[in-house]
Amino acid sequence: MKPTKNLGYGFLIILFFAVIGHSTVLGESRELTLAVGLTIPPYNIPETNSGIELDIVREALKAKGYSIKPKYVPFARRNLELSNREADGVLTINTDSGIDKKIRDAFNEGLKELRRTGRYNEIVKKYLSQKQGTGE
Repeated sequence: MKPTKNLGYGFLIILFFAVIGHSTVLGESRELTLAVGLTIPPYNIPETNSGIELDIVREALKAKGYSIKPKYVPFARRNLELSNREADGVLTINTDSGIDKKIRDAFNEGLKELRRTGRYNEIVKKYLSQKQGTGE
């Protein structure tokens, strides 16, 4: 079984720009600050600014010209960070969150590109092998 069979798009959904007119939507900045829950290996690893979720989101958005800056906060505080405009988006939420179409489309296109090139599987395999102790 391919390692990505168990890892669907759901855990990668990002809520961006809940407030219309946010500066990033207007094109003033291409760096996105994302509120990320504290350590949840292998999904998010603050010590190395990496993890399956973070790396896939970073690569998918990079393909569309965005960079990310993770802001690690307790899981329950993520949405407050967004509401207070201290973050542009959060990891992870569900699909009915009202994601801004422009960024959702950019993310989805970037994710398709990762899958097409095989980069998505490379990222997932890297973390699965580390979890299994092979370190490949």
